[in-house]
Amino acid sequence: MQSIIESNAARLRKLHETMKEASLHRTEGPEALQAWSRAAREFQDSYDELAFPGGLRSGLRRIEAGDIRAVEAAIIYLELRPFYYRAQYNRNVFIRLLKRRALPSKLHRRFEAIIERLRTWRAAKRGEVS
Repeated sequence: MQSIIESNAARLRKLHETMKEASLHRTEGPEALQAWSRAAREFQDSYDELAFPGGLRSGLRRIEAGDIRAVEAAIIYLELRPFYYRAQYNRNVFIRLLKRRALPSKLHRRFEAIIERLRTWRAAKRGEVS
């Protein structure tokens, strides 16, 4: 699962970078505009599938339904903190969903450790000493 999340994040970063690069040249002619359009479409078409194993929308529904495999995938995702466009937003959604779930003790401990690291990071960002 870890390698899937990491490779998908790398692919999303590459697709997003390609789209951004193409956008810089889209006014240079019809071919450049088409290249940007293709890059944007590929990024948009791939996002849901790559943002979370099994698809982001499907994963959110499965987490809400209590699917333990999706819950564990979300915890792995939170532990890895992948970097790509909107990854932080997705992390916040996963945290919100998981806070509402009754988790098995092992997953609960892992989730609590994630939340504690997040609290520590936020305190350090605000300049608070713990």
